[in-house]
Amino acid sequence: MIIDNIVKKIKNSEIIQNILTLSFGSVVSQLIPIFVSLILARLYSPDDYGVWGVFSSYSSILLVFACGRYDLAILRPKRNIDALNIAYLSSIIAIILCVFIFFILLIADLFKFTAICSINGRYWLPVNVFIGALVLICTSYANRSERYRLIAKSSIFQSIVQATSRILFGISNFFSNGLIIGATMGGTVAFFYFHKNLKVFNLNCIKRSLSIKRIKELAVIYKNFFLYEMPSGLLNTMSTGIPIILMSYLFSKYYVGQFSMALHLLFLPISFIGTAMGNIFYKKACIWDNEKTAAFAFNILKFSYWTGIIPFLLLIFFGDELFSIVLGSKWQMAGIFSIYLSLWLWVTFCFSPLSTIYMAIDKQKMSMIVNSVNFFGRISAIIIGKYLIDSIFFTIFLYGVFNLLLWVLNGCIIWKYINIQMKILDKLLISSSFFIVLIIWIIKIYKLNLI
Repeated sequence: MIIDNIVKKIKNSEIIQNILTLSFGSVVSQLIPIFVSLILARLYSPDDYGVWGVFSSYSSILLVFACGRYDLAILRPKRNIDALNIAYLSSIIAIILCVFIFFILLIADLFKFTAICSINGRYWLPVNVFIGALVLICTSYANRSERYRLIAKSSIFQSIVQATSRILFGISNFFSNGLIIGATMGGTVAFFYFHKNLKVFNLNCIKRSLSIKRIKELAVIYKNFFLYEMPSGLLNTMSTGIPIILMSYLFSKYYVGQFSMALHLLFLPISFIGTAMGNIFYKKACIWDNEKTAAFAFNILKFSYWTGIIPFLLLIFFGDELFSIVLGSKWQMAGIFSIYLSLWLWVTFCFSPLSTIYMAIDKQKMSMIVNSVNFFGRISAIIIGKYLIDSIFFTIFLYGVFNLLLWVLNGCIIWKYINIQMKILDKLLISSSFFIVLIIWIIKIYKLNLI
């Protein structure tokens, strides 16, 4: 009877079905890399993952500039023709940026700029960034059109191609940057699948819809995305990418590779469900009233909290053993790092889907302030860990603690903006269980005795 009611509720709820559709795509597209990681961890060394970590950090940072963050504004206009022109505006910015990056790389090679020439696979950067920008544009347009099956399928195809090509390159040793090229090939397939189904970049659609005059007007109307959301997104991405780059200078590539692997696997639950819920919440928050948005936000928060508590507890108890068993003994260090970072990722898993509220209610300036604190705090944590104690374990621990505190603060701000209402029983259950997990985490770290 209970199961029948649950099934009936799911069938009658368009939102739940959309979340499940996107989550299914995310789960499948991320399960593929998880299983493939068992193979890749034996084909590629921690140094190779260190190279990939540095490259992906640069790529992620540049990708923020690629569309001027106008891709996020595609959901806002009421008229579809305006959404299309914002998509074209985003792609024009991406073309200009990637051509600029290519010429910078040529000049760097010509004049032997060591900082740039030392980046492995650097000429794949403009290609990777451009493909990534097109995928972002198509994903936003598909979200606007509520074509969640399309988003799910594209992410699955991207993962399949990325995983397969990485395995083949790893086995053959034909390319030295198999992890980089595989990721680029996966993104390319995802874009062409979008292109086939959305027709956004279809020549006839461009002829009918493209208006330079309207593009200029829309660029001004949604200028907050460029003025505030782009710096905010840049700081957020840099706060993820720069620490890896900085660690590559302060610590060996072995540690960077272990850290990259830990972050990659820990962020998977956020990719599984968090991104799907965040996309749908942003879409609904743009059109719903405050009361309806707050109720939906609380349901997301409650679901994320209780869904995440068990896996993250398992990670706290058995993180080092799990990584060794699943990936091999050479990745035990990544398992230890994951214990230090686990509590932060749990809180992030809870609040990250709701962070799109900043864009929905035009609070991009506050988002920029939060991400500024995030950026400088993460850099400071790594520098303090290196030069105060000179310990990789203390550095990762400090990094995790800072991120935990920041996301608790960010969660409070999001809570205030959405005005989430919670019953006393829910407050008691959540606060008491969080306190218990916190104590368990502290005891586990103390027992590791590595700091």
